[in-house]
Amino acid sequence: MQLRDYQQQLVDQVFDAWGVAAPNVLAAAPVRNVLAVAPTGAGKTVIMAAIVKRFAGVVCVCAHRKELIGQISLALNKAEIRHRIIAPDETIREIVSYHVEEHGRSYYDGAAQVAAASVDSVMTDKAKRQHGAFLARVALWAIDEAHHVLKGNKWGKVAELFPNAYGLGVTATPCRADGKGLGVNASGVFERLIQGPTMRQLIDRGFLCDYRKPDGRIAILCVPGVKREDFRDAVSKATGDFVLTKVREFIDTPQILGDVVSTYQKHAPGRRAIVFACDVKHSGHLAEAFRLAGIPAEAVDANTPSSVRRDIIKQFRAGRILVLINVDLFGEGFDVPACDYVAFARPTESYSLYSQQFGRGARNSEGKTHFIIADHVGNVIRHGGPPDVPRVWTLDGESGSRKTTGEIPQKVCVVCFGPFDAFRRKCPHCGHAEPPADRSSPDKVAGDLEWLDPAVLSGLLAAVVDVDANDREFQAQARELRIPQIGQNNFVRARQLDQESQKSLRSLIAYWAGLRPDLPIPDAQKLFFYTFGVDVLTAQTLDHKKADALALAVGEKITEAFNYATP
Repeated sequence: MQLRDYQQQLVDQVFDAWGVAAPNVLAAAPVRNVLAVAPTGAGKTVIMAAIVKRFAGVVCVCAHRKELIGQISLALNKAEIRHRIIAPDETIREIVSYHVEEHGRSYYDGAAQVAAASVDSVMTDKAKRQHGAFLARVALWAIDEAHHVLKGNKWGKVAELFPNAYGLGVTATPCRADGKGLGVNASGVFERLIQGPTMRQLIDRGFLCDYRKPDGRIAILCVPGVKREDFRDAVSKATGDFVLTKVREFIDTPQILGDVVSTYQKHAPGRRAIVFACDVKHSGHLAEAFRLAGIPAEAVDANTPSSVRRDIIKQFRAGRILVLINVDLFGEGFDVPACDYVAFARPTESYSLYSQQFGRGARNSEGKTHFIIADHVGNVIRHGGPPDVPRVWTLDGESGSRKTTGEIPQKVCVVCFGPFDAFRRKCPHCGHAEPPADRSSPDKVAGDLEWLDPAVLSGLLAAVVDVDANDREFQAQARELRIPQIGQNNFVRARQLDQESQKSLRSLIAYWAGLRPDLPIPDAQKLFFYTFGVDVLTAQTLDHKKADALALAVGEKITEAFNYATP
């Protein structure tokens, strides 16, 4: 099995973490449970199959849906790894037929030392009767889409079945809408996170398709319709995501249905599209709307009979069905490279789900130059733009429902509907510029200093001049403030400390700005505000404690920029 270089690197890093046949003598202290992160389309099932083939021992690979179990089993079959399947008999028969259809033969073996297993099935009495001896000898468990794994939930209970085994989780997004961490010291079971390449890195290297057109324009449409505030009262406290039965009233409307169809007709006629719907009723309405417009479309969900679903997917792959509407069925593990149009017709607060859905269009196929995202529910803006920006993941978890790592807010062009970073004064896609409203304070203009009220701007400039005063002027200030003689020296020293801190801070700000020579000064000032929460002028008025804290934050961003730039 020939691996890509980044896939091989991830495999080696996993074994390094375990301390098993580690080629890297500088590896950190060995651990048992490892979480490997790679973007959607990176070939996570291939990576898992390579680890299984290399591991010397009994292995159980688990997933929570039939489609994912099938993909794992197909990857094992392609790698010529004999394996049993722990799942309902109907699922086993269906997967084995996939083996023959895709690879010409099956490596299914009911007595093999490797298993592809259903999360639900592996804990049943039937599994214990049929595979009890096998399960007792498992030396490695692995779980696909491992962001689901928490202590005590059904995925976590799978890990508990094998307390003495090594553990492997793979996911594109090690985060959850409920903010719970996946680490053993948080709510999960993993001891170490291994971060693979970013989506952007794989796009730039040609391993994934881009959402940018060959001419550089972004192929993302944020179609106006519903607004974020429409869903403000529809977030579940338990999951952190929207309760879709509550938001359907805003989505399942003639206007939105019509927008989904007309946007496809205008921007992607004849292309194969995947549409993510709110629920079964909504998906049926969408399919009907497409068919009424003369576009071959079908809706599938978890309740669609396997034989019917399989036939529909075959027709979609062959291009006889152009639009496939689903309810969260194809967010994880669905691979149709020829799909080059993805439509969001349901909102989500889950960055993981958003990223998975976005990535359905990123597979390469012959003749495919780019894929298109049509966002009808504000997901792109909600999650800070496309999921190809570098992120520093953690096992510790985060509070709140939104999993961001300091992303720049996004806004939508009112002319072309393209999303872009909010610090830009002009739409980078069509050039439209919309002047901001007249405001009176820097915190309300998002760092756009050129639009400040003149009196506010004058006050800020005077404050900067005050910080830059000399010792004689500081002494005069102390006398004006009627500070006793005994305290005047301390006052001057404090102001000197402010200046020393400001000198360091301003040097770092200048260095940070130099990392983006492409930006006009006003845009750079706005980017600074969005990144650090303070405008550039106010930053130059901070006392030494606040200036030192800001300098530390700026320095960290500079370090991150260099780390991301290093292959």
